Parts: sequence; structure tokens; C-alpha cells
Amino acid sequence: MSLQITEQNNSILWEPSERDISNSHLQAFANQIQQPLFPYERLHRWSTTYIGPFWSEIWDYAGIVGEKGKTPYIPAESMADAIFFPEATLNFAENLLLGQADKVAAYQADESGVTAQVTFLELRKLVAKAQTGLKQLGVGKGDRVAGITTNNIEGLVALLATASLGAVWTSCSPDFGSKGIIDRIGQVQPKILLANLTYQYKQKSFDISDKVQETIRQINSISHVVTMAGEIPNASNWEDLIDNDAQVPQFEQVGFRDPLYILYTSGTTGLPKAIIHSVGGDFITACEGASITL
Repeated sequence: MSLQITEQNNSILWEPSERDISNSHLQAFANQIQQPLFPYERLHRWSTTYIGPFWSEIWDYAGIVGEKGKTPYIPAESMADAIFFPEATLNFAENLLLGQADKVAAYQADESGVTAQVTFLELRKLVAKAQTGLKQLGVGKGDRVAGITTNNIEGLVALLATASLGAVWTSCSPDFGSKGIIDRIGQVQPKILLANLTYQYKQKSFDISDKVQETIRQINSISHVVTMAGEIPNASNWEDLIDNDAQVPQFEQVGFRDPLYILYTSGTTGLPKAIIHSVGGDFITACEGASITL
């Protein structure tokens, strides 16, 4: 059996070579679990029949840092009620920050192209500093930290620093209206708000200072505001948050099912619904998607 990508008329667009297959993560994973790669349907059937062993092997293959525990899976009548890794502990940020020191960890880009990049070493230092700053503001395990951020390096650092503390991240796009932001993050009562005061669209810059200040007025749980660019009254800025000597982040170990971040539905049929994504569930499914593909 071969692996192929085809068009609707079944003409082959791409087919991996034997060397591609033999050097693939999928083949390496099949070797690890001592199952043949082909026929693929049999390998897939193994993964859905032996659910606990499959996810335990994914944990091992991906090299997840943490304590896996002895029980990978407790079945239930409904799959939605099944429990994965009930004894496991880990930290999302710790695992994402494992890269080689001088390797680029992330690129920042806007409509003009790449505008900045950060190595893993630089990212770890930034996370350590932001973590320290958040701790000084009273953030700890289970607290919610909200962001109104663009897809920039500071936003990534804020998420990872939040996760490193065992706190819960939530965010909204800066192009949302103030009601859209308040309807979402207001539900989860964040302790800290980090906000970009401007964003760019179609090469135009938009100031959202008024929107951010309205959000602060409407959400009483916010005890401190950090702006990532620009200034508003009664707020500190990003440079203040990371102005400390921390170099190496510390990582709070949390349960597999503990919350990592909160995302939201569109709100087309009423108030947007807050959806909790767990630390372990989000990370191990990302590992599965990235680790056992060609």
C-alpha cells in the first residue's frame, strides 16, 4: 500500500518515496509500538482500540516533560466522560521552551513581512522576566490573565509566562468592539489585563485606547493593566513588567486536566460561550499531530 495525495479526479499530486516513509516520524512511531506501518488502516485501528496504550506511547515518543503516572486512560460510557492521565502532572510552557538555545523559536510578522524573531534562549529569558513581573502582581495558579493582543512576541511571552505559573490565559483580538471583548473575557473574571493599544490593518494603524479603558471600567476583577505599546492612565507598561533580573523561568507543575487557556464561541446565538482547554489535552494532541506524520 502507498500513501498518496490526490485530486478529485484521483490524479496523484504527491507520493512519498520509500526513503521518505522509512525516515518519517510515523514509521519511527510504528517501530516504537512494534506495529507495521502498512496497511495503515490496521495501525489506525490499533490506535482506536488500545486507546490508553496509544496515548501513553505518544507521551513517550514526544518526550513530554512531566510525570505521566501509571494510568493513561479511564474509559466511560461516553467518550466525553473518559479521563486521560488522571495522575499526570506537567507544565505547558516548560515543554514548549525546550528548544535549542540558538534556534529561532518564533517569528513576528505583519502585512509587510517578518518584523522580529526570537531564539529559544531569548524566549526563555523573556518568559522568566514576564513570569517574575506577573508574580509580583499577585498572579498564581488558577488565576486568569487576559490579553487584548496582536500576534506579536510580547503576546506569546505573556501566554507562556501565564502558563508557567499554572495560571489561565484568555485573549481577544484587538479588532473586536468593546462589547465583544467584555462579553468574552468579562465572563472569566481576569485578575490582570495586558493590552496592545494599537493594531494594523491594511497598512493603517488603529488606536484602541478608548476600547481598552472601557473594558477596564466594565470588568471589576481587573486589578492591574499592562500596556504593550502606548500609555493609558493607571496602567504600567510592558517594559515595567519585565524590568527585573530573572533569567531562568520556574514551572508550576499542574494536573493534566487543569485549565490552560479559555477560548470563546462566535456568539452568533447569544452570549459567547467560554471553552476551557486543558493543559495536557491541548499539548498532547498537538504532539500527536506534529509527531506522527510524514
